[in-house]
Amino acid sequence: MSNSVRPPTRRGFPCHAFDGSISNGIGAGFITYVLIKLVKGKAREVHPLLWVVTALFVIYFAIGPIKILLGLS
Repeated sequence: MSNSVRPPTRRGFPCHAFDGSISNGIGAGFITYVLIKLVKGKAREVHPLLWVVTALFVIYFAIGPIKILLGLS
């Protein structure tokens, strides 16, 4: 297993374990993986579909805080 795959796995599992939602754990792992590739300058190695899924997870995680800030929740 490459070094760029281990940290997202280590980030996704605790998120799932503490939150109780497997989708949150998967989303955290996707976001972490893409961020690591981006920081290391290897963004071209990330498949375009993974960029789309990661962007959707970012939106998914941002909806709750945005609603709270706007007083909609």
